[in-house]
Formats: sequence, structure tokens, C-alpha cells
Amino acid sequence: MKLNRKQKVIWIILGLLTLYVLLVNSLTGAIVDIIILLIPAVILHKRFKSPLRAGAQNQSAPIPKGTPKLKKAFLLAKANSKDIIIALTLAIVAALAIEPAKGTIAGYILQNDEKAVATIIAYDKNSNPISYGSGFFIKSDGLLLTNYHVIAGSNYPLIQAKLPSGAFYQLKDVSRLDPKNDIAILQFDAKDVPTVSLGDSTKINSGDDVIAIGSSLGAFENSVSKGVISSPLRNLNGQDFIQFTAPISSGNSGGGLFKDGNVIGITSSSYVIPPDLQKETFSQNLNFAIPSNVIKQVENGQQPSMTEDSPDMYYARGSLADNKNNTDEAIADYQKAISIDDTYAAAYVGLGGDYYTKGQYDQELSNYQKAYSLDGKNVNTIWLLASAYEDVGQYNQAILYYEKALQIKPDDKDSMYSLGILYSIVGERNNLNALVPQLSKLDSGLGRELKILSQNLK
Repeated sequence: MKLNRKQKVIWIILGLLTLYVLLVNSLTGAIVDIIILLIPAVILHKRFKSPLRAGAQNQSAPIPKGTPKLKKAFLLAKANSKDIIIALTLAIVAALAIEPAKGTIAGYILQNDEKAVATIIAYDKNSNPISYGSGFFIKSDGLLLTNYHVIAGSNYPLIQAKLPSGAFYQLKDVSRLDPKNDIAILQFDAKDVPTVSLGDSTKINSGDDVIAIGSSLGAFENSVSKGVISSPLRNLNGQDFIQFTAPISSGNSGGGLFKDGNVIGITSSSYVIPPDLQKETFSQNLNFAIPSNVIKQVENGQQPSMTEDSPDMYYARGSLADNKNNTDEAIADYQKAISIDDTYAAAYVGLGGDYYTKGQYDQELSNYQKAYSLDGKNVNTIWLLASAYEDVGQYNQAILYYEKALQIKPDDKDSMYSLGILYSIVGERNNLNALVPQLSKLDSGLGRELKILSQNLK
């Protein structure tokens, strides 16, 4: 049967409605689909019923005037019962046909989201990994979101992002750091990376289905877990979070919490649980995420906790400048960080290293002394202070601080080797001989060197 213009319009409308069900209601059930499709099914049936029925006259008796509305509705339904059954059948068939397609679309969206979620690896100054977490790219040029605590205290130039494809990317710059909200926006040296989009966290409700994607324990990348929103807005210690039930673990911190394919939050695991509550035993289903709308405010510089006068920002930039051998630029950044927060120990450490590079050993020593006064239990800081005393020829002081480093970390072979060298310089052969077997167990090569030094002492 050739379709006239009106019939074509009806088919187009039905097609658009079906597409709406597929795309907008991809997470609804078949019953809802049936209800949505029932109206166009009735229209379709009325428009395209067989010529025999189309030409037939309605043989039912007219409904008398004054008939009660409820009875009138019943009589109308009875008179059109066949049409209703046929329309309902059409709606059921269409809904059942749509269900498999919905699953395919949801799977496709999940696969795309997984491609953009990265494992974040943070290192110390000795290139030892100290932290694993997750993050996700929001721009194809390498802009990534993660938790601040994932990278805090690390050597920024060594931070890496690894995608499931196996691609590694090195940190290029820091866009935003917000310790208060636990957000870091990082620029990696990358292009054409897969991305995800930020959704609207104000439009979520309790009971909404969500998916968490991250690198569980830092080793199991692309770990996907499903759950629901327990509370769309939970305030902890003055900060807003999304509470959800999708199970996550350490390593998932910085990953994405997704709803309908869009990120509605950065997963923070149990990091945000107040210390007094962490003493209790909790179900794995108690998890929190930073809302996407808070992320947008930080990205746009609208959060008061993230300003250009952030010491964390200047420290990060100083570290990246050091990595590019821009010593003067790094010194300026570290000094800005200290001018904002004169208790920022890491910035003094950065300054000490840069003054050593410039051969200004007195400045190197004074900055390491300040860092030690602020962070006296940090083995790396103590080792650097000892080496600074070496640089200015104060060997006895250097020995004192190398020994302090070994008291905190007895297997620190760097401190042990440097201490042995100084023992040989000042002629303390007995102390040197005592170090040789200890260092040999940790590093036979270094132990052999100290043994030769001891044998050559008069």
C-alpha cells in the first residue's frame, strides 16, 4: 500500500519517538518502554489498519446521552477492545525489540568511558613510586582530573598517567591544585587522548544508578563497579560529597563516578571519612565522591580555596621548572610559595637543591636547615641537610645528620655510604669497618668500595 503524506509523517513521528526511547531512556525497564510506545502504537494501528476494517462501519450501538462518564468509558473501551489489544501488542513487541539495543548502547558508552580513565603513578625524588591512584581525561590535549592527595608530596615532574591502551603520558604542567576540595587538574604532554564529559551533579537523586571506574589498588586498571546514589549531597567537615554504594578501594581515588555516561564526581574512597569515624568498621558500600559541579568551579577558578596565590601551585610549578633546568624560574616559584606559607617545608627543600645547582652552598645549607626545622622526621630532608654540611666542609655536622637519618631508617644505604665516606675522611676507621658488613648486605658494590677505603686508611 502506497503511503500518503500524512502516513509518512506518522511513520517519521514514530521513528523519532523510538529513537527517544533508545537514547534518553536507555536505563529504563521494558514496562516503561511499553507505556511510552503505546500512544504511537495506537496512532499507527488506527492509521494503518486493514482496508477491510478501514471500510467497515462501526456497528456498535450509540451511547445514550446522559450516560455516566465511568460507564461511558467502559462502553467505549469495549467497543474498541480489538484496537486496544492490537495497539498494546504493537507496543510490547516494540519494547521487547528495544531492550537488547539498550544493552548494546549502554555497553558502548561504558567502553568509551573506560578508555579515558587512567592510572596515576606518583614518584619521589629518587624515582620510587610512592602513590597510585586514578584520573580521567576531560580534554583531548591531555587535561586530566584526579584527587590532590594522590599526587601530594610527590616529585611532580615524574608523575605519569597510564591509559588502558598501554600509553604513558608525562606531567607537563599544573592547571589547578585545590588541597581543600582534594582536586588536582593536571596537564599532561599528550594529544588526541580519549575523553569523558562532566555531567551536572545537581540533577542526581537518591537511588540513581551509577558506575565507578578506576584502578583498584593501583594494579587492576579499568575496575568497574555498579551501585546507586545513597545521598546526592552529604556534608563532611564542611565539604559537599556524593555518597554512593558502588564498591571501590585504594587506587580508585581520583577515578570517575558516572551516570548515563557522564562524570558526576571524582571518587575519593574512604579518604574523606573523618578520623573519628575511621576507627569503626564500615561496609565497603560507604563511599564518597566530589561533585562534578564543585570540580567545574575549581576548573573555572571560582573556588576561593584555589587562587593564583596557592603555595601548592607555586611549588608544583617550581618542580616542573626544575625538571626543565630552569633554575632561576624554579627559585622564584619556590620563594613565592614560601612568601605565602613560610612553613612549606618542601619549598625550602626545592630552594636548597637549586642553590646547590648554582654553587651557592651557604644558601643551600640555610634552606635545608629551615626544611629540617619544619620536617625533622623526613629521612630525605635529613640526608640533604647532611650533604649540605659536607658541601661547606662541616664534616662532623654532616656525620651527625647521616647518623640521625640511619636512626630513622636503618636500611638507608645512601646515608650509610655517605657516612662511610666521611668516616674515612676524618679517620674513624673503626666506625667505617662497622658499616662495611651492613652496607654489603644492602649493596655489595657499595660495601666493597667502603672496604677498600678502610684498607687504605693508615
